[in-house]
Amino acid sequence: MKKLLYTLMVTLIFISCGSNTNESKSLSDDDKMKLVEKRILQKKVQSAMGMIKSKEFEIETIKKLGDSTFQAIHNFTNPLMDAEMRLTNYYVFRTDLDSILLDSGLKSQMKVEGDWIDMW
Repeated sequence: MKKLLYTLMVTLIFISCGSNTNESKSLSDDDKMKLVEKRILQKKVQSAMGMIKSKEFEIETIKKLGDSTFQAIHNFTNPLMDAEMRLTNYYVFRTDLDSILLDSGLKSQMKVEGDWIDMW
């Protein structure tokens, strides 16, 4: 009886460890880019602490730099400054593209008199 119980436990452990609940490996390139866009929008809303909603962000471009690295340019209106902003960020994702490991700002710009002006 103990051997049967031990065998069932070991089998259950191997099955649970071997199953992959993440489906990003089977996604098409188009669906992977949609997942990346979704995660970037979620990250921006989170970093704005809810002051800016995801529908207020507009992603201009997402450029794939490597398997899990991307550069994105996105626009939004900053409610505190009442100004249109454009951010260029570098993102490093986990290999399964499920979450962002690193979010690094490359450039911040503000629209002044119709032109994008670098902030830093």
